[in-house]
Amino acid sequence: MSSMALMLSAYSVVSALLISLSLPFYNRLPDHAGSRWYATAFILSLGYLQFCHFLYFKQVGGYFGSWHYVMTLFIIAPAFFLFSRPLLRMRDNRTGSVLHALPVLGAPLLPADVAIPSAFGLGALYLFWLAHSLYSLRADREHYRLEISILGIAFTIAVVIVAIGVGIPVFGEGSFIVSYSCAVGGIFGLLNLAYILTPGIVHDIEQAALDSYAHSTLASVDCDDAVERLTRLMERDRVYADPDLDLGTLAERLGLHSHQLSELINSRIGKGYSRYIREQRVHAAMEQLI
Repeated sequence: MSSMALMLSAYSVVSALLISLSLPFYNRLPDHAGSRWYATAFILSLGYLQFCHFLYFKQVGGYFGSWHYVMTLFIIAPAFFLFSRPLLRMRDNRTGSVLHALPVLGAPLLPADVAIPSAFGLGALYLFWLAHSLYSLRADREHYRLEISILGIAFTIAVVIVAIGVGIPVFGEGSFIVSYSCAVGGIFGLLNLAYILTPGIVHDIEQAALDSYAHSTLASVDCDDAVERLTRLMERDRVYADPDLDLGTLAERLGLHSHQLSELINSRIGKGYSRYIREQRVHAAMEQLI
């Protein structure tokens, strides 16, 4: 079991670096990039914890339970929550976002035997909050079915991790690290699967953020005409074939702002820009194969 945890720890460290490096270039994201940075913080934090676990298995002391280990542990729950918030249609509150950082700053003041279970206890509160929000999104499950499924699996793993963390006084340090390393390795496996199945998931969440919180930007737009012109660009001009096509370029061709086009596609077509373009390309490829 410990050898498996060692391999998963090493795998997680490499995955964390590769995924984090790919995020800024994976999609040309709109200006509202909060989710991308929260995702990066979440991934790098998990990767650093797994690096500490890897050193623990290699019998290199001084990392597990250190102030930076504990501080990183406190980052994970709020980072995952803030990353998930746009998809779950939660209102963005800048003051509230700052408050999420307070436990992180106070974590080094606590002894490790108190701080580690406390971090997982705090994580349990975030999970309850996310579960409530995930349930409230059930009416839109057709639009976000795959994303919600992935988030639901991650939520299940997180519940297991919280149980492991809260029970550390019972299970002991060694069992905790082995179990935690395996669970986090599972999360990185899930993240890689998400990239394969939904390569534009980060972009889609960004679009959800823009369209969920902003007031409608389409008040002065003839939406029916805009959709018809968009359809012509896809069917007649086949603009989706341009590998450099992004939201801003397509919006400019339609005489719209990026936020307007994003809201138009979401409200009238029922999907994010990234998914819409992918489906156009897949449909064209299927026609060519036939």
